[in-house]
Amino acid sequence: MYSRVPPVLSVFQQSFNATADYQESVTFTCITSGSPDPLVTWHRKGKQLEPSDKYIFSRLEGGRSMLTIRNIRQADGGTFSCNATNKAGSQERDLFLKVFGKDVNDH
Repeated sequence: MYSRVPPVLSVFQQSFNATADYQESVTFTCITSGSPDPLVTWHRKGKQLEPSDKYIFSRLEGGRSMLTIRNIRQADGGTFSCNATNKAGSQERDLFLKVFGKDVNDH
């Protein structure tokens, strides 16, 4: 018999700031553990994010899953969520991106 352990999910940093239109990137990190290894998905406004030029997904040792958001725009601000699921259950954590407008006096 294998023991099943529901995912445990934690985040390093929950809130991030970025400035729009400076080709800035932000990387969210979720750390998961559980048995079997949880599958991590990233969501925004109830939709699962897919890998693209905008959203880069990566996994590291130690159950670390990362979402990098590239070329941040004003519209990217808001809540993103990291979801870890395995046969024993699932858990979700929200992360927040606050996007500031470009300073018009800054040329």
